[in-house]
Amino acid sequence: MTSLEEFHSTAQELWIENSFLYYYHNDNDQMIIDSVYVLQDGKYVKQKIKHKKGIYQKQDYSFDYVRYQDQILTFNEKGYIEYTVPYLNGDTMYFGSSDTNLCSLDLKNQDINKITYDNDSVNFFISPKRTYILINKNDKYWTVYNTKTQTEKVLNDLNPYAHSNEHAFLSDEELLVYNSDCKTSIINLKTLTTTNLNVECIYPAVSTYTLKFDYHKTIITDVYQNKQQIMDIYLEKYDYNVCNNRFIIFHSLDDKKIVIVDFYKNKMKVLDYLGTNVYIGYFITEEKYLTLTDGQDYYIISLSEIF
Repeated sequence: MTSLEEFHSTAQELWIENSFLYYYHNDNDQMIIDSVYVLQDGKYVKQKIKHKKGIYQKQDYSFDYVRYQDQILTFNEKGYIEYTVPYLNGDTMYFGSSDTNLCSLDLKNQDINKITYDNDSVNFFISPKRTYILINKNDKYWTVYNTKTQTEKVLNDLNPYAHSNEHAFLSDEELLVYNSDCKTSIINLKTLTTTNLNVECIYPAVSTYTLKFDYHKTIITDVYQNKQQIMDIYLEKYDYNVCNNRFIIFHSLDDKKIVIVDFYKNKMKVLDYLGTNVYIGYFITEEKYLTLTDGQDYYIISLSEIF
């Protein structure tokens, strides 16, 4: 068992989003971001916050941001740009506009391109290689936009009310979803065909895994790849989540333990609960690091050291 003894401690509230960690405070129920850090080589490094502003069709826009590789964290959005997609396509940033459309902004020359014109497009999710963008039409239906062909098509097999944890990219072209029977399906975004796995996989994060608990054992099965991992530990009373359809993380505040499983490597590790009596959140970044946090302090673990 690995024991974690110290957190990086601060008196500020923090949150982690992809490779970013930011400290914030609340002012009249509004989150104000004070500083931003990026996880680099196992350490959070403070970043310079930049500001961008402009005008599009006589409408002002502005936002603060930090860019890191193909990721971007934006905040204090005002005017035409209301919120952004956290992953970049080269120098292109996608965003939701004040007239409820999907648009793009070239971060170099600040050219804005309006992609949808229906004033009904929200909740965007981009595929790993930036080929596809999911678009929700205000809970009426979903579409998928191809960034290469610049075409938009309807996705009939994705629930219009699907939450962000009820769909996930299995690859650049494959989308994991729950079907109308709450069983896991895979939509091919190129062909728009759907493969039903006919199994209700782990919830709350959509995945290709099922769980079974026997006496002193926990059995994880990948029904898509027809592989199985049997662990000599009973985890039925633990909460759990799936990251990147690879890592399954079990946690128990009562037992003060976190169990992380790397299904690809067929390995697991049990971690002490950091000697705290509060809930510990966890984030996996770039499939290299596990960050644990109680909302004020954090601890970084290299996955290469765990496994």
